[in-house]
Amino acid sequence: MPTPRGLFAIQPYKESPSVLIGEDYESPVQYWIPFLGNAYGLHDASWQTQGFGGDLYLYLGSHGCVNTPYYAVQTLYNTYSVGTPVVVY
Repeated sequence: MPTPRGLFAIQPYKESPSVLIGEDYESPVQYWIPFLGNAYGLHDASWQTQGFGGDLYLYLGSHGCVNTPYYAVQTLYNTYSVGTPVVVY
């Protein structure tokens, strides 16, 4: 599922740790930074053992979220607060 494109903002549902629950998955994450309601956001993805970037999202993608390396999402979580702009393109 593609990530929605647009200009968003970090929502007040920011959480650490969290469990992301969908129709066909339940994934514990250490950092959850939602930017579109509580449905789309940035989070760590320990299950992404092949790394991040490139065209991996085409076959190892998420349900629309942005899978982010642990060190990066930890920094984002600790640096940015609710209302910070998020641009997805």
